Amino acid sequence: MNAPGTGKVVQLLQSRGFDPSAEDDLLDLGLTSMQILQLADDLQHEIGVDVDVSVLLAAPTIGALEEQLSGADRTP
Repeated sequence: MNAPGTGKVVQLLQSRGFDPSAEDDLLDLGLTSMQILQLADDLQHEIGVDVDVSVLLAAPTIGALEEQLSGADRTP
């Protein structure tokens, strides 16, 4: 069983028409700043983690981001 949050970034991006892999960077995929803001909001609702946009931008890859999110504290 996957840790909570694992794969959610990829799933959310796929639902928006992107073709991401764990090795991709969000900006390299062509996401706009508004799409990144929406992704942060969607992740909060999907996995119960308050995701700051700086975390999304600082992660070197989607895989690294998902690893960070799987260990993050959940919001009530």
